[in-house]
Amino acid sequence: MNSKIYICSFANLYLLPALKRFYNQAIEMNIFEDIFLYEELNLGKDFTNHFNDKLNYNVRGFGYWCWKPYIILKSLEKIKDGDILVYADTGCHLKKEYIDKMKNYIECAEKYEIVAFELRIPDKFYTKSDLFNYFNVLNNKEITDTNTRCATSLIIKKTDKTIRFVNEWLRVFYDNFNLADDTPSVIKNLDGFIEHRHDQSIFSILSKLYNAKAITNFEDGKEPINFSRDKRGMYSDIIYKITWLIPFKNLRWKLKNILFNKFNNVFYKRLKKLSNSK
Repeated sequence: MNSKIYICSFANLYLLPALKRFYNQAIEMNIFEDIFLYEELNLGKDFTNHFNDKLNYNVRGFGYWCWKPYIILKSLEKIKDGDILVYADTGCHLKKEYIDKMKNYIECAEKYEIVAFELRIPDKFYTKSDLFNYFNVLNNKEITDTNTRCATSLIIKKTDKTIRFVNEWLRVFYDNFNLADDTPSVIKNLDGFIEHRHDQSIFSILSKLYNAKAITNFEDGKEPINFSRDKRGMYSDIIYKITWLIPFKNLRWKLKNILFNKFNNVFYKRLKKLSNSK
């Protein structure tokens, strides 16, 4: 590998403990030239002003993950043409014992420019028709009926093509945020539709239009990037200690969700009050 390798991720302030864990694991991988970490206070002012009502703890994905293509684009701006950028959600675990497989993925990115990880479910199950229509692929079964690519992690080589790719991903949020959020589709959804997957739905369609390399069979746990969704935040330990004695699993999870929402609301209100006082 002749390219320099970089990695980026994002967490809101509540999830900073997870971001710290992610950073330490990235260091241990001993492959990254630099690690670009973003949180809500170092997103660009123009971006945060535009999506001010979306970048909120009470909104799914802290704004339906609109920040994801934004931080990927910002990270690509920091590296040279031909270098490689890895994106992974903060909830992922990076496993140094599988570094050789990571190098194989990076070699794929050097050849194909975009590497995506593919799930065994078609896009039409998790993408609303309005978004298919936006990309003029509503009647294209090579897009709608083929396996979805997850946006939990991806690997990109910096080229003019991949810059266009990420810009198109981000542009959807600016053009019509309803295409990304949970607003019901105006056009009837395709057979088998379950729910919309927001930034991932956009990414999956684009990855096919841009002929990304799809990686399959990556869910056995023996991966350099483990999609574990470990998003333990500031109050996680307290909440787990409060609920662990409850014998019924469903009741335990319901109480955890209630407590997480309560703590998040308190944290968010205090943060807003602090920001407004400056």
